[in-house]
Amino acid sequence: MYENIKVKKVIEHSLKEWETKGTTILFLGGCNMRCPYCNQKSLVLNSNSVPDIPYESIRDFLMGNRKWIDGVVISGGEPSINPSLTFLLQDLKRMGFLTKVLTNGTNEPLLRKLIISKLIDLISIDIKAPINEIKYKEVSKVNIDMRNLKNLLTFLKTSSFNYEISVTPHPSTMTEEDFEDIVDSLTGIKKFVIRKIEIGDLLDDNLRNIEPYSDEYINMLYLKAKRSLKECVVR
Repeated sequence: MYENIKVKKVIEHSLKEWETKGTTILFLGGCNMRCPYCNQKSLVLNSNSVPDIPYESIRDFLMGNRKWIDGVVISGGEPSINPSLTFLLQDLKRMGFLTKVLTNGTNEPLLRKLIISKLIDLISIDIKAPINEIKYKEVSKVNIDMRNLKNLLTFLKTSSFNYEISVTPHPSTMTEEDFEDIVDSLTGIKKFVIRKIEIGDLLDDNLRNIEPYSDEYINMLYLKAKRSLKECVVR
């Protein structure tokens, strides 16, 4: 029944990804971007070689720890290109869990459908660069149809749905000017998240030789964003 759900990695308990809620994070394989600072290299480039974690065992864990788990976060990779995402969310809702999806926002038709169907309680859109084709290609290394992302952002801004927009600044891909351009384009959003780079299985090994932005620099970006956006957090 659950054989089509391909979960590649699990963080059993997290208090970081969803403020005020205890969560389990499930990682799905595959991605339609190639951002060099991504720390899930194996899930992006070689997801078929990463063994699946039997979903039945994940369900058993979730139900057995229901007292401590408020919600389940779906990450990747890029979950919206995974054919099992809808079924996975349906099953999590049947079990009574809140759901959050981390996405790059490019599969707007599916994400909008999932939101309207109330299969997602919170969506987090990670913005890679100033929202234009040239900048996005520089960072993602692929051609992106920006209309989908722009349409999704417009839909969310005018909705009552719970969402957040995030950025992940790295010296190799995002300058202070880029950050300011992104913030300027997001006026009116509900919540803005600045994600700190997590050094792990980086897509581009050369980035290991580049120091991530310091906490002081990230705080400076936070203060800049806070001047024009309603709610800002560093995560």
